[in-house]
Amino acid sequence: MSAARLVGRDRALRLDRRAVSAAALGASMVLSVGLTDGGYYGRTSTALTIGFTAVAVLGAMHGGGLGRGGAAALGVLVALFAWTALSASWAVPGSLVEQEASRALLYTSALAALLFASDHRRRRALLLGLAAGIAVLGLVAVCMRAASGEVVDRFYGTLLEEPLGYPNALGVLAALGVVVGVGLERPGIAGRALRGSAAFLVLVLGLSGSRGAALALVVAFVMLVALGEPGTRPGIALRALAALLLGGAAWAGAVWTDAGGAWLVVLATVAWAGAALMVDPARAPAGAALASVGLAAAAAAVAIAVLQPVDTTTSFRTAYWQAALEEARARPLLGSGAGSFHLTWERRGPDGMFVRDAHSLYVEALSELGPAGLVLTLALVIVPISAAIRRRGDPIVAVAGAAFVLFAVHAALDWDWEMPVVTLAALGCAAVVLARPPSPGTHTTD
Repeated sequence: MSAARLVGRDRALRLDRRAVSAAALGASMVLSVGLTDGGYYGRTSTALTIGFTAVAVLGAMHGGGLGRGGAAALGVLVALFAWTALSASWAVPGSLVEQEASRALLYTSALAALLFASDHRRRRALLLGLAAGIAVLGLVAVCMRAASGEVVDRFYGTLLEEPLGYPNALGVLAALGVVVGVGLERPGIAGRALRGSAAFLVLVLGLSGSRGAALALVVAFVMLVALGEPGTRPGIALRALAALLLGGAAWAGAVWTDAGGAWLVVLATVAWAGAALMVDPARAPAGAALASVGLAAAAAAVAIAVLQPVDTTTSFRTAYWQAALEEARARPLLGSGAGSFHLTWERRGPDGMFVRDAHSLYVEALSELGPAGLVLTLALVIVPISAAIRRRGDPIVAVAGAAFVLFAVHAALDWDWEMPVVTLAALGCAAVVLARPPSPGTHTTD
């Protein structure tokens, strides 16, 4: 074998190793906390912060750098952490400032690791890792339910919640995985696995009962189509439709038959295998596309008319938001301090009901951290979304940008910020959008 061919093979192997490391980093973002109640209790926050910081330092030492968007997002997150920690000086007694600051520091270290350790050439691998991690958590959720039977929780009824401990967190994480599975086109087995995971995660989303995640998924699909290359938009829409049809049919079967045990596993397997083995919907002729739209409409009508799943939860979100906004008006400059909403609710909410979070990232930021905290929070969301819009037409950015929009929408309706598994996955998508662009003339593998 010639020396030139040996050098070329060595370079290819190095590139493969770098892609594997990026995929492993993406998977670790969700698996590191996903199996321990979504990271809500912060048992591993310190260890993960140290680990992510070490990854960021090593990435910087080996040539990693920041683009303007990445530097802006990281700077905003550092400022948000500092403002959160500083709020200890004005927080009302009993506020959980240390816990909130620790969580913000975890997110800062994670974003730094993602930006310094991955680059433009590793964007696809990073998204694949995220998708794999989310799919694993979905599999764990279904297997836990199948093994234990139909578990009735006093808060969540029969909604699927484990291993995260909160149905809406599992729902939005599944929805994020659906977006990546639908939008990230890959040839061969990898592409089939992605399409299969998208349909399977629609089932998981349905079993979680998360209406907010379903709404955010619709918005994300619109963004995915809008940000994609013009010629690929019909195909993306058909992939989304196929995932919704197959996953929705499995969910309908599970609700209709009150599925549990082996039957639930069968339904999940059929959803995954059906989507994986079918012809890529993006390559379907126009006639098949029209038939699919009609079938989807008919299936949706049947599901709504026949299934009518029982709502097992009650939402008090407007009451939470009203209490938080009243607190913001009472303390208009600085807010009541990070981690103080449970005290706000104790004063302003009904007696006998403990609530820790305002169920909206933006409302809670205003209530606890004042206008400055809200501005920093909005900036953290706006920087990746504006970057995705500027780079529309890039298929990788379209997928990551749409997934991040899903998080931004759902965070307005729930306490995603307090569930690290959700926020870390969203930061992974933000890092893909904000990855430092290649130098002119640089060959990329995306």
